[in-house]
Amino acid sequence: MISIIYVYYNSADVIFDSINSILVSKAKVEYEIIITINKCTDINLKELKRLSERITIIENEDNFGFGKANNVGAKYSRGKYLLILNPDTLLREGVLDKMYQVMEADNDIGGSICKLVDSDNRIQETVIRKNLNFTFLLIQLYFLYKIPILNKVLIDKYYYSEEEFFEEQSPDVISGAFMFLRKEIFMQVNGFDEEYFMYVEDIDLSKRMKEISKLFYFPNATVVHIGDTTLGSKSLTEKLRMNYTSLFYFINKFYGRKRLILFKLLLFINGLLFFPFSIFIKKENIKMLISKRSKLFLNVFDKGFYNA
Repeated sequence: MISIIYVYYNSADVIFDSINSILVSKAKVEYEIIITINKCTDINLKELKRLSERITIIENEDNFGFGKANNVGAKYSRGKYLLILNPDTLLREGVLDKMYQVMEADNDIGGSICKLVDSDNRIQETVIRKNLNFTFLLIQLYFLYKIPILNKVLIDKYYYSEEEFFEEQSPDVISGAFMFLRKEIFMQVNGFDEEYFMYVEDIDLSKRMKEISKLFYFPNATVVHIGDTTLGSKSLTEKLRMNYTSLFYFINKFYGRKRLILFKLLLFINGLLFFPFSIFIKKENIKMLISKRSKLFLNVFDKGFYNA
């Protein structure tokens, strides 16, 4: 059996479509759907329950965040496998059966993910990472992979090519939007680290699961991932702050306090460099992102931010 776990928070407009995509996918494998609801009031639970008798709803007394709410769902699960699934996903036909067969064929695989595409059928390249380490975080921060003299070396080591997304891979990290997990391995590493409220917890879990099992990318099954709906009406600044707070915790946990201080210093310098250029950007959405991101980086040493 597969236990499909949703964490729900103010995303009523997409979760009904996601569940319906499962129900009409003609899966032969047995499955249950567990929805763990972080405290919110925007959804009709009776209407949600009526979608299928396979659905179990768990109401948390507070907003637990992503990782802890998934751990709650896992405790109620009956399946051999867990599918951590975002409410903003649509499963195409055959996904559950194909992923089940992948896991059954190789007991060394602890977690897997299929190909994720956006609503325009473009492959989402960030759902797997070839090599995620401290150096990779610095490369991303300063867009070093775009520098011609470094481009070839960095891309070969840290990034999958477009062609590789059509081939089976053993990534370093898989995305929390769709994590098909062997429950035994998930429980062995004590599930998600509940210190994360939102963001980066999937990277953390991937790293710990990979220490005792394999991660696998299977391109012959496809899920549509709309993206950026699971935080409801949270502002861009709030999302950025949550993201970097989680990243700071991750860096301190895996790489130590000295590298955390170095990373925060580089963020501050990044803010100094990029903020003046934001006024010359014509596209308003990019301009706003760079501006808010830079302002956040300039306040990275404030006491209100994460401090180890």
